[in-house]
Amino acid sequence: VDEFIFEIDVIISNISEFNSAKILFEPHKWNSQWRESNPEGYINCFIGNLESGTVDDIIQDEIWFNGNLKPESVEIKNHHAGFEGKVMHLKFKMKDVIKLINLSDPYGIPNNVNVQAKLKNGKILNAETNVEIIYPEK
Repeated sequence: VDEFIFEIDVIISNISEFNSAKILFEPHKWNSQWRESNPEGYINCFIGNLESGTVDDIIQDEIWFNGNLKPESVEIKNHHAGFEGKVMHLKFKMKDVIKLINLSDPYGIPNNVNVQAKLKNGKILNAETNVEIIYPEK
């Protein structure tokens, strides 16, 4: 008789521990070939319109793209198109960002990406959106 032992990790989180925000990536279309070409450019990320608080409440050395990648630079700007009030401008290397994207999704399916950050009040900021991956070979 074969025995199977399953271990299941359950994470219970209190929704009140999270804070949402508006997020915008420029460019908003990403090229799948960045994985092979290792471009030197950057993806710009803008965060603002926090559910509660402002971008000044974000701990700048506690920010991650898709839970793994820290930004190359962080800057607070007084405004950016489409946002109200101050905006945090993050720069991530293109060649590092594309490595964290699931390129096996069917062509045309948007990829969900997020930026998480720790806030000074102990909550976690979770800002997410979809980006379009371009597959030039298709």
